[in-house]
Amino acid sequence: MKKELFITALALFCFHIISTAQADKGTNLIGGNIYFNNNQYESSGSGRIGTFQLKAGHAFTSGVIWGVQGGYLFLKQKNRDGEATSEQSGFSAGVFNRLYKSLGNDFSLFGESSLGYSSSDLKMPSNSAHTRQNVVGLGFTPGLSYKVLDWANIELMLPNILAVSYAKNSTKNNDTSTKTEETFSAKTSLSGSPLNTLGVGFSVMF
Repeated sequence: MKKELFITALALFCFHIISTAQADKGTNLIGGNIYFNNNQYESSGSGRIGTFQLKAGHAFTSGVIWGVQGGYLFLKQKNRDGEATSEQSGFSAGVFNRLYKSLGNDFSLFGESSLGYSSSDLKMPSNSAHTRQNVVGLGFTPGLSYKVLDWANIELMLPNILAVSYAKNSTKNNDTSTKTEETFSAKTSLSGSPLNTLGVGFSVMF
């Protein structure tokens, strides 16, 4: 129940940002962000997932910054004995738009929507299975920005707090047979602990 109330409040917050967004026409943005999640599972071991993104954008009209982004992603899972059970890595690319709301004292709230594509390879050392995963997804990331210099900001965010995606997985087994699976999902990143949910980033605006 608490999660549903939070998501509802977040949606209202998003609409508020859109209706009061502030970004001067002609502003350029260059930035990046890092997100890392380390989960411990009592019965099955541990899992690590991380992403690194770079982005560049421009305010063609007052109020909205549009841009492109690209990044690297990885995932590694281990059993309780510390042996790797799956490893995944790949690249992503997409477009985004970002809206800001000034809070004063060099702080600003922002909301960022993105549409992206990622391609990655998943390997299972235990059975030599190899999976190619292609994903198209929509996501929303809220965050807090602090101006450390006239042209530079540091950012704290909740990456893809709301996300929907379509994935196509093609798995090649030892017997050279290939299995294809397609899935559609909608999820939130709030399922983990608060520290594991946060991402950090930077942006330069000029």
